[in-house]
Amino acid sequence: MGYMNVDKFYYPGSPYSLTDYALANTWNTDHFESPWALGDMLNLSFPNEFFDEIIMVHALEHVSMDDGNLAIKEMARVCKPGGSVEIEVPDLLVSCKLMQESKIDTPQWYRVMGLLHGTSGIDGKGQFHLCGYSKDYLKLKMSQHGFVDIVEIPVGFGHGNSQEGHPEPQYDFRLKGVKKNV
Repeated sequence: MGYMNVDKFYYPGSPYSLTDYALANTWNTDHFESPWALGDMLNLSFPNEFFDEIIMVHALEHVSMDDGNLAIKEMARVCKPGGSVEIEVPDLLVSCKLMQESKIDTPQWYRVMGLLHGTSGIDGKGQFHLCGYSKDYLKLKMSQHGFVDIVEIPVGFGHGNSQEGHPEPQYDFRLKGVKKNV
């Protein structure tokens, strides 16, 4: 099989259906030979070395640091040697810097609150962030699970309701790593 999207809806205890089925359907229409498979990030029900490409967009920050480490380990398990994993998250260091620069009760301040906490406090949504990542920390975790050639790539696909998504490079980053051949 080719492609897998690991989503935050499937983590234990999530009361929200945050899976972007419209995006999955768009992918499946355009790539019928490689359907979009959805999985529980902590227990991917697929055989070892099954996927060529795995993508996780704005999901890792919705679980604890320990569970995030387990999710990366699970992605490594189901990724074929030479296959790739992409992970996109809000940039914790950028968010902290912006928080210091933001005036309280402004649109930027509420946006930064959303980056840090998963909700701005005024939108009423409960997709809360349980942790945050810097580029260096995520690279470390990916490398500890056998990913090499880890590089930053443009943000975007998989975040939104079209193939273009709604990238926010000023707030987010995406890393891509290749599973080491054994």
